[in-house]
Amino acid sequence: MGEAEASNLYRTAEVLVDFCRQLGVTIESSVESLNSGVLSSEAEKTSDQANSPPTKPPGTLIVTAYAPVPDIRVKVTPELAVTDTCLIYLNFRAASQQTFRLGGSILAQTVGQLGAQWPDVENVEHFKTVFTTVQSLIKEGIITAGHDVSDGGLVVALLEMAFATNCGLKVNFEYSVPQSEEPREYADFEVLFAEEPALLLEVPIEQQRNVMKAFNGTGLNPQVIGRAVEEDWVEIAINGVVKIKDKMTILREVWEATSFELQKLQQVSRECVEAEQRGLKSRKSLNWTLTYDPAEVKLNIDSHLSSAPKVAVLREEGSNCDREMSAAFFMVGFDLADVTVTDLISGSATLDYFQGLVFAGGFSYSDVLGSARGWAATLLYNEGISAQMGRFRARGNTFALGCCNGCQLMTLLGWVGEKGDGSQGTMLAPNASGQFECRFVNVLIPEETPAMMFRGMGGSVMGVWAVHGEGQFVFESPAVENSVKGKGLVSLLYVDDDAQPTSRYPHCPNGSSGGVAGITSEDGRFLALMPHPDRAALAWQLPYVPKNMKATFGLKGGHGSGAGSGSGSTPALLGSHWAKMFENAYRWAVENA
Repeated sequence: MGEAEASNLYRTAEVLVDFCRQLGVTIESSVESLNSGVLSSEAEKTSDQANSPPTKPPGTLIVTAYAPVPDIRVKVTPELAVTDTCLIYLNFRAASQQTFRLGGSILAQTVGQLGAQWPDVENVEHFKTVFTTVQSLIKEGIITAGHDVSDGGLVVALLEMAFATNCGLKVNFEYSVPQSEEPREYADFEVLFAEEPALLLEVPIEQQRNVMKAFNGTGLNPQVIGRAVEEDWVEIAINGVVKIKDKMTILREVWEATSFELQKLQQVSRECVEAEQRGLKSRKSLNWTLTYDPAEVKLNIDSHLSSAPKVAVLREEGSNCDREMSAAFFMVGFDLADVTVTDLISGSATLDYFQGLVFAGGFSYSDVLGSARGWAATLLYNEGISAQMGRFRARGNTFALGCCNGCQLMTLLGWVGEKGDGSQGTMLAPNASGQFECRFVNVLIPEETPAMMFRGMGGSVMGVWAVHGEGQFVFESPAVENSVKGKGLVSLLYVDDDAQPTSRYPHCPNGSSGGVAGITSEDGRFLALMPHPDRAALAWQLPYVPKNMKATFGLKGGHGSGAGSGSGSTPALLGSHWAKMFENAYRWAVENA
């Protein structure tokens, strides 16, 4: 790094510190590249390199900061509510100072430039006022969606909101040249791609006047620029002249093209990438169907009894979903215990004491031995633990749940998907995509399933997290597969946007035949699922709630979970639609104590 670059980085840090002082905030930590560098060993150096300076990275300042959030359920996302709303553009500068500077922008980088003028926050008080006002409006449930403009520019922010919502836009952005500048017309690309500090906010039309009044009092000049529309069409105008007019799906296809090309280079299965790319145009929002009312689920967080059913959440080295599991069972009234395999080996814990057994998800032994194979070997080939497992399974009033790594384990143990002699007949193979998948997918609980934890939930279609690298159900033989499916033991299925079971990627993230996502034992006491209902048991854990479920979850604003649970709205549910399966387990355990 040259002296000039080091000086620039130092001055950047000084300006940042001064800015933070004016805001009244602090930075927890930062990393800069002044002292970074790579020196070649003498053996690696050629004669020309012998006296050369070390290789150093370009000047970089990385800042880490965090802040308390009073209620994580009260938030907004870029996903638009669409109906009866309008879009407001809010620049952090007064109208008389509005500019469109491209320095340091993504557009500048794509054409190999830096730019001579860059966006800046000239008025710290305006910045503070905008922040506090927006926070207040979010708390009151008035803002239904929001997006930052300063990462790509106005057009990028608008399109990203449309892409996320699967909707169209009708926008007209108006501006005038400030009198302090020499009269000139900004080029369209400057207006569309300048990354000035600004926000895009969606608010209900009925609240438009109140929101405008709130910001007008700050010296800023918010502008209503248009609205989202249900149609697959985007129209963006500048000062009344249309500059962009095309189908949203076509624009999104162009937007995603680069990412798909990168995926084709990185992902093992090119076919899966191409399948997702082909299907992007036809994707649509799926309305969930619940055959029960999640609001009727009784949570017992504050009323645990000493006589409550006892559940052991079993984990092994590498397990990392035990806390989510514990929270899901605890919130419906269970008495939880954190149990490790080492506890069972040492005798400090025994399964004879518990009515429920949960195999936590994660990466036991880092999955280097295959999906849960190391964990299964420990349980099967330790005589004492094997005997405990046998006694637990033989008791008629016990139940077990395994998710993800725990699901893999239950198939290896032969507790689900077994052959006629009770030995293992089902296993989990690597995903068809050849890579680790983390997706929020839609699943169907079959109408007729013996799974105890799914009582009263048959026929429901809903969203859940799927997070795994080896989740493809594979049966030892057609006979085993026919037995499992013929007996109705498939308890969960991946579905497409029409709510039909599918093995197509990406609706089914692993390629399981027929879209199998989970199976149960014949008596319904033991349930093994690849998706993670434990990671979606609380309403705030949901990244998406469809329109038809918003009233159920007490959501007033945008689609995001918990968004808009402000004054005048129904209180958002603490438990999600998955809370019922855990309540089912509690009721069954009490009935069969």
